[in-house]
Amino acid sequence: MIREQKEFITQILTEASNFRGIQVTDDDDCLVKLQGIIERVQYLPNLENSALSDVSEDFIRLPSSVTRDFEIVQLMLVKSTQSASFEPKFHDNYLAFLEKVGLDSLYKEVLLTTCVISKALLSPQNLSHPRLNQVSPGRTLPSSETLLLVLKSLGAWLGKFIVTTKGSLSKFDIDLKSLVVEAYQLGLLSKTLPFVLEFLEPCSKSPFYTHSNPWTMMILKLLYEIYMMSNMQDNLRLSIEGLLEKFGVLEQLKPSSILQKKHRKRDRSDVHIPMAKAIKNPLDSAPDRVDLLRYSRDKFSEEFLVTIKTSRSFIGNYGELERKMKDLVLQILKKIGPLLIKLAATVAHERAKAAFFMYHNGRADWSETWTYFNYKKKSGCLAKEFTQHTGEIFLRGWMSYLVGDLLQKHDFAYGLQHAIVEGVIDDNLKFMCERLGECAELEANGYFEIQRKSWGLTSHENLVYEISRELVKDVTVDAMSKFLKNVKNSEEEKLASLFKVVCDQFNFQKDPPSICMYTKKMAYLDPLLKGKNGRMQDLMHVLEYFCRNSSFTRGLEDLLVDGFRRTGYLSESVIMEWFEQGRSRAENKAQLFEYLRDLSYQLILDQLLSQL
Repeated sequence: MIREQKEFITQILTEASNFRGIQVTDDDDCLVKLQGIIERVQYLPNLENSALSDVSEDFIRLPSSVTRDFEIVQLMLVKSTQSASFEPKFHDNYLAFLEKVGLDSLYKEVLLTTCVISKALLSPQNLSHPRLNQVSPGRTLPSSETLLLVLKSLGAWLGKFIVTTKGSLSKFDIDLKSLVVEAYQLGLLSKTLPFVLEFLEPCSKSPFYTHSNPWTMMILKLLYEIYMMSNMQDNLRLSIEGLLEKFGVLEQLKPSSILQKKHRKRDRSDVHIPMAKAIKNPLDSAPDRVDLLRYSRDKFSEEFLVTIKTSRSFIGNYGELERKMKDLVLQILKKIGPLLIKLAATVAHERAKAAFFMYHNGRADWSETWTYFNYKKKSGCLAKEFTQHTGEIFLRGWMSYLVGDLLQKHDFAYGLQHAIVEGVIDDNLKFMCERLGECAELEANGYFEIQRKSWGLTSHENLVYEISRELVKDVTVDAMSKFLKNVKNSEEEKLASLFKVVCDQFNFQKDPPSICMYTKKMAYLDPLLKGKNGRMQDLMHVLEYFCRNSSFTRGLEDLLVDGFRRTGYLSESVIMEWFEQGRSRAENKAQLFEYLRDLSYQLILDQLLSQL
């Protein structure tokens, strides 16, 4: 199929180039010489060697005539699939040959023929001809690859020829502006633009075609207008962008308005490609998660003013689009914001709590200390910093995605879409992150305050925990004594905590402790009781506190008091004094002592018997 297309293109070029009706010479010898010259030019090993001079001289020696110039140009551009129209690799050799010959008549013939065959091939009839847009085997879309290759080759040849000869291209030779406008209206840009872009690329290196040239700027502005159109093929857009960068005008160039009022047909190369479905906004079905916020809900719900200040210079007076963009920004803030706040507050709270306990080690009542308030403040700062950093990434991504999709749905100019999206982000992202950061700080501080009761320890509970951990190691009495000396709690707190730990280790319900067990376990109380007058009363008050707060059933009091009496920690007189004081208290506080009535009477009886 490619061979057939090349033959058809050759036929088009041959018919177009012979528009003047010039008759081919009957001199077979001359034709053979011209054919030999072209073949030698095509395969010159070095453009600077003597072979180039030889072949140029051979051409000049031929009789000068219109037919000679016409025939050599036909062989160079039209009559062979090895010509410049099909093979860009021969362009430099042909140009070197023309420059070496240096004949104005030959230059004019080359320029005229190139423009004629280019216009013929770029005509709408040939660009859309069925034979040049056939469906290749194994494909579902028409293929015009051969046509595009020839158009690119012709464009590159014409551009190099103009630059090399330092000539100019008038609209009578070939009107690029009219070609582009007509192709836009007929939906043939995908085939016309490659020719134009290839022609302009060599011109970007010429001082005669810089951005100071009005003709050059007119064509570049027209291309930039196409570049900014929506739904333009990506490969064409990238090609235009590359060309504008080579001219160095991409940043400061302003588009023309030539095509604004022109009716445009859809590019025929895309006829069978289904249009992309509109992207559904995933946030539309996402629930509002304001319920995740416990301490910053009011702050988060405050009115947030969305700004479209920067982007307004691009979109102009387009109130409906501006309103939709504001609604999108608010939707992103309301749907994504609570999730970011919750995540940041939780992470910051856990990090601050872990750092606090690592520093404090739970050795004292910290609820009103500077360390507590310091780490509470640290929790809020971490949450604020985390939200602002993470929020910038998440919100920027969502805003870029949704606002960009909104602009595409409104068929907005592609070249302006990026600038509009960045404008919306720059106007709002910083303030959104600040709002979320403030909310996350409130949330984290609330966590640190409300949860301290659940994960904080009082001094008594903390000391009980520390003593229990020591007793698990089965430490000696001396080791326990040294441990208690290093604890900063009061003597009463030490005694109460140690008493609770010791008594909690007895299973009073199943196996009442023996005197031997008392002797072993209560020995830990020795450093706090023995040799210190008045500590028996402290022990009785500790015992009373423990019994009132214990979950054990009745009978525990008798065992404890009797055990302390038998092991020498309590005397009968102290027990009786404490018993009499307890009975005189209010009824709800005297109930404990009623449980000890039998033990007390037994002690009184023992005292009387001892006196007798």
